[in-house]
Amino acid sequence: MDPRNLNQNEEDGGRGIRKRWTAEEDVNLISAWLNTSKDPVVSNEHRLKSFWKRVTVYYKANDGSSGSNERGPSQCKARWNKINHGVNKFVGCYAQASSRRKSGESEDDVLSMAYELYKNDMEKEVDSIVEEIQYNYTHPDVPPAPIIRRVHIDRGREEGHTRLWNDYLSDNPTYTNAMFRRRFRMNKPLFIRIVTTIENGVPYLRQRRDATGRLGLSALQKCTSAIRMMAYGCSTDAMDEYLRLAETTAHKCLLHFVEGVINLFDDEYLRRPTAEDLQRLLNIGEHRGFPRNGREHRLYALGVEELSHCMVRTIFTWIG
Repeated sequence: MDPRNLNQNEEDGGRGIRKRWTAEEDVNLISAWLNTSKDPVVSNEHRLKSFWKRVTVYYKANDGSSGSNERGPSQCKARWNKINHGVNKFVGCYAQASSRRKSGESEDDVLSMAYELYKNDMEKEVDSIVEEIQYNYTHPDVPPAPIIRRVHIDRGREEGHTRLWNDYLSDNPTYTNAMFRRRFRMNKPLFIRIVTTIENGVPYLRQRRDATGRLGLSALQKCTSAIRMMAYGCSTDAMDEYLRLAETTAHKCLLHFVEGVINLFDDEYLRRPTAEDLQRLLNIGEHRGFPRNGREHRLYALGVEELSHCMVRTIFTWIG
C-alpha cells in the first residue's frame, strides 16, 4: 500500500500518517491564500468551507512537489492557522524594511533587513514568554481582587408603614390632629385625598410586590417622604430611620410625587385664580383684618396667587 494514501484529510474521517510541511509547501499555501482572497470576482464573499476548498484547488494546481497533493481543505486550514501569525509578522517587518530602503540597495538587501527584523522580533517574543513563565513559576498565585457587592439592608419596611399608620392615621393615633397639621403642613383629610389620588395616578408610588412576593413600600410611606422633604427641606437620607426609605428611593419618590401633583391637580389647583377665587381670597383677607377696599387687601390677594406659582418654580429648581 502506498503510504501517501494514508494521509487522508479530516473530511474522509481517516487519521493516517501525518506528513511534515516543507518550506516550499508553505510558500505555495500562502500564494494560494492570497490569490483566492484577492479574486476580483468572488473576493472574500465565501462561506468558510467553500473558501478553503478553493484555496486547496489552487494549492494543488500549483504544487510542484510530489506527494503533497493528498492534502485536503482541513489540512490547509490547520496549517494556515499555525503559520498565520509568523506570516503577518514577517509582512510587517518587510514593510518596515522597505520604508528604510536607501538608494542603491537591491531587493535582496531589503529581504535581508526584513529577515533581521523578523529574527529580533521573534527573539523578543520568545524572551517575553520565558519571562512570563519564570514569573508565574517563582511567584505564588495572587488572589483575585475581591468583588465589592452592594450591601443589602433589610430595613423592615412593613414596620415603617405600621408605625406611620399607628402614629397618625389609625382610629386611636398616637399624635393629635393638631400635631399632624403642624408636621405635615396640611390637615388629615387633605393628606389622605392627595395620597389616594397619587396612588391611583402614579404607578411608581403604588405598593407592589417584589420578586419574592414580599410587599414593597406603601404609597403612604412614599408620599410622606416627599411631603416631609418639601415641608422641612431635609435631605433624602433623613427619611431612612423613620420611614425606612433608602436615599435613592426617597429621591425618586420626590420626583414622581411632584410630577404627579402637577399632572393630577394642575387643572384645578395650579391654574391662575378666577374672579370667584379672588373674591374668596378677599373675604379671607377681610376676616383676618384687612380693610375691604384697601390697597393692602388687593396686594394680599395678588400675593397668594403669586405664591402658588413661586412654589411650583421653587420645587422644580430644587429637584433639578
